[in-house]
Amino acid sequence: MAFEIKANDHEGAWLTYQDFKNSGGENLSAPLWLDLCRQLETQPDLERTAGEYQALAQAYPDRKQGLLARMAAGRIYLKRLNRPHGRAAVL
Repeated sequence: MAFEIKANDHEGAWLTYQDFKNSGGENLSAPLWLDLCRQLETQPDLERTAGEYQALAQAYPDRKQGLLARMAAGRIYLKRLNRPHGRAAVL
């Protein structure tokens, strides 16, 4: 998946991630997951993107990537989905 992310293959990275989750994978490494989420921001489904950011923040609450994910989810809800309260997990 790291190769797909570096190659900006958004669809391939998402499919590989789905395969990872479907085969029983729990959490990606925090840096790789953050890169995947950042790529998802270019896709039309911002609900999915915000949800992935939230999952990352919950999985790694004490890591830099978790904090960045929490802020990104809040930004998406506030500025792009026009929902200032977002989900309770963001706050």
